Amino acid sequence: MIEGKTINLRLIEEDDLEQVAEWRNKSAIKKYFFNIFPISKWGQKDWFAKLLSNEKKKLFIIETKEREPIGTIGLDDIDWKNQKAEFGNMLIGDKDNQRKGYAKDATLTLLKFAFEEMNLNRIYLNVLDFDKKAIRLYEECGFQKESNLRQAFFTQGRFCDIVVMSILRQEFTEKK
Repeated sequence: MIEGKTINLRLIEEDDLEQVAEWRNKSAIKKYFFNIFPISKWGQKDWFAKLLSNEKKKLFIIETKEREPIGTIGLDDIDWKNQKAEFGNMLIGDKDNQRKGYAKDATLTLLKFAFEEMNLNRIYLNVLDFDKKAIRLYEECGFQKESNLRQAFFTQGRFCDIVVMSILRQEFTEKK
């Protein structure tokens, strides 16, 4: 378990799959993800089996200090040689748990773990340009905008830009 101030992170387990699928299938959440397709129970099981054998991906459940699962967060494409990974899979599943600082604490907790324990140097992410809350959150956590991939993703009947952001270990350490 990785301890934050208001949350803890733990690796996802098979028992979490149904809850994660429920969160990911909510239209209010799904519109911010790059995978636009609904998630099935069987699809989740297949995805989980692949996750277990993928050393380049780590997905965590965000829990309150009372051990209530409230969301997910993770690292993809972990590159040990170049000491970098892609930040992603961030979601807080229920409105009751949103706007309480859990997402920010989870982000900072995962960054601290990635830089201090995994010895990574660069964490980057892609976010849809209309997800202003996420962009603001990432900026508050120290991520900087690197570029826009213009009209790179089609969703909700229109093309939108993908905003590329990153943070370096030195920047994170200085911000602390």
